[in-house]
Amino acid sequence: MTDAYATMKTTLRHNPSAVISVVVNRARTARQGWEVFHTLDGIAGRFMTRRLCYLGYLPEDESVRRSVAMKTPAVQMEPDSAVALRMREIASVLIPAREPGRLQPPWDDQRNFQEAPR
Repeated sequence: MTDAYATMKTTLRHNPSAVISVVVNRARTARQGWEVFHTLDGIAGRFMTRRLCYLGYLPEDESVRRSVAMKTPAVQMEPDSAVALRMREIASVLIPAREPGRLQPPWDDQRNFQEAPR
């Protein structure tokens, strides 16, 4: 939670109009994911006068540990695992397909980058 708060503060310092979206990692249930987000959203509202966007959660999943040990992405190693399914759902919201078989990564659009104020 502390790292998320620090990241939000830094992002907003460099880009005050940024929309902050959140994916809760290692949630035991969908409800826990929502509760963690709700807490973070409350902190952002109170201390940064900002509302956050909830993209979803990634479940606690042993396939992640196995994939890290094998140095292989979980979505590749165990594509039907709970975490891989959720990652694909979240990605489908974040990165819409522009052409069949090709995803448009957000970093392809230079408007996503803004020089940090000096």
